[in-house]
Amino acid sequence: MEDESIYQVKRSIIIKIEDNKTYQNYAQIIVKEVPEDDMKLLLNLFLNRASTNMGILINDNMAGIILEFIYKEFCYLPVFYIGSGIMKGSLGQYGAGRLVPRTIYGWLNEVSQEYDKYQDHQKYKKIDYLRSFDLNKYPFGQAIIQKIKWYKEGKLQSDDWDKINLESLTEAIARKEKIEFEDFYK
Repeated sequence: MEDESIYQVKRSIIIKIEDNKTYQNYAQIIVKEVPEDDMKLLLNLFLNRASTNMGILINDNMAGIILEFIYKEFCYLPVFYIGSGIMKGSLGQYGAGRLVPRTIYGWLNEVSQEYDKYQDHQKYKKIDYLRSFDLNKYPFGQAIIQKIKWYKEGKLQSDDWDKINLESLTEAIARKEKIEFEDFYK
């Protein structure tokens, strides 16, 4: 009888990154605030998953090189962006490539650009556009702001927006009269 064990394929154990306690602790933390030993562990998790995705084995020296440029150039990124860049890159989202530091550097550049765009969007999202155009200077602008305030307070519904005459509200503001919602809602 033949030994059937020679025909059995060894399967590597795939650890879900999301289930890892270290990942759960540091996913939202920026890289420069993560202890180096924990970042090494996380990077090894990311690289092991990427090597599985790409069907190749990784070089042990590679993690040290990658960790070095992560701390130097991508230290402002949250840990989950680093993991996301390596995962998406290994699945081909950022183009073809081998699992080497140069390629991973390119993937992390891509993900850092995404992060920068997200941060810019968050800045613009926080701007109070009503104040930025300085609508308060003019009675007409103040009337528009007042209608928006009433809408935000729930007094004015979108279907009823045109029931408040902007011209009469503007005139009342110009005369410095006391403005009450009930006086203008018809």
